[in-house]
Formats: sequence, C-alpha cells, structure tokens
Amino acid sequence: MYWDIGRMVAERQGLVGWGKGLLRRLADDLKNELPVIKGFSERNLQLMIQFQKEYPDLFFYSATARCGIARRICIKKNSATASGQN
Repeated sequence: MYWDIGRMVAERQGLVGWGKGLLRRLADDLKNELPVIKGFSERNLQLMIQFQKEYPDLFFYSATARCGIARRICIKKNSATASGQN
C-alpha cells in the first residue's frame, strides 16, 4: 500500500510539478477524511515517495518470484503424480 501511494504521489508531482506545500495539504486532507487511519503525515508521505523511488520495480520482482515458485510447485506436483507418488 505504501509503495502504491508513493508511486501515485510521485507521478502526480512529476506531471503537475507539485511542491512541498502539496504534501502538507494532502496530509491534512487525509487526516480530515480518514481520522481513524493513522500514518499519512507529511513526513510519511515523503517516505512513501522515497521508498517507491528506491525500489521502483518492487512489485514486478515480487510477482515474478511468485510465478516462479508456483511453476516449480506445479512441475514438482506433476512429476510426483506421473511417478505414482502423492
């Protein structure tokens, strides 16, 4: 979730050229709209952007790793079934 928020805010900053004042306003708006949910301070929004920029392909690699693991499980299961093991 934090990676996604960082990506969305960074993309908007790049398109529109938002400055620091935006993060302050966004943090205030989020606190007002979602008072029960914590963690959307100006500093945390900056950290979300930094996290996304440090690991721009984080979810691509995660998805690739999951696919590789799932494929190995299927191959192992199919070879065990073919040899009569369950």
